[in-house]
Amino acid sequence: IENHSKGTLDIVSNNRLDDKNKQSQRNRIYRNVWVVNIAYFFASASLFGLGIAQGQMVGDFHNIPLGLNIVGSLIGCLLIAPVMIATFGCKKTMMASMATYVAWMVLNFHPSWFTMVPGAILSGLAFGPLFASQSTYFAIKTFNLSDITDERKKSLLQRMFGFLFAFLYIGKNSYVLVIKKVQQRIYCHCYQKFI
Repeated sequence: IENHSKGTLDIVSNNRLDDKNKQSQRNRIYRNVWVVNIAYFFASASLFGLGIAQGQMVGDFHNIPLGLNIVGSLIGCLLIAPVMIATFGCKKTMMASMATYVAWMVLNFHPSWFTMVPGAILSGLAFGPLFASQSTYFAIKTFNLSDITDERKKSLLQRMFGFLFAFLYIGKNSYVLVIKKVQQRIYCHCYQKFI
């Protein structure tokens, strides 16, 4: 009888360890997803904000980098994204693409042909790997989370992408508001200066 009760205690303690392990894995997955969402918030804010700033440039100066950005994103989506994800994995591809966006932002501080054209090509090439690696990462984490929590994969995936797109649109709109506020301050300052 003692051996039987001892075996039962071992099973109960193993179940508690499994529950603790599952809870820690679940928390780790959600933490990683939130970190990715916050990173995409800042990436979308900078992408759309700098796009608006480039769109306000006079002449054809903004059209050529914009066209190169679109051509670069086509190449990035079709050719570079699958190779990068297969070679480096999702996390490293996301980090490299985010670093490319940072380089693009730095190149936009001094708008000239020598900075805008390479920056537009770089940001276009990084677009496909950035979003493809994020989608792949979310799909993998959704399957892992579904195995842990016994929730449906489809509902978990919809929830994760729902949060992501909420962060993307909040980032886009918040940066547009910041740009408008900065433009109003510059306009008011210049207007008062010349009166």
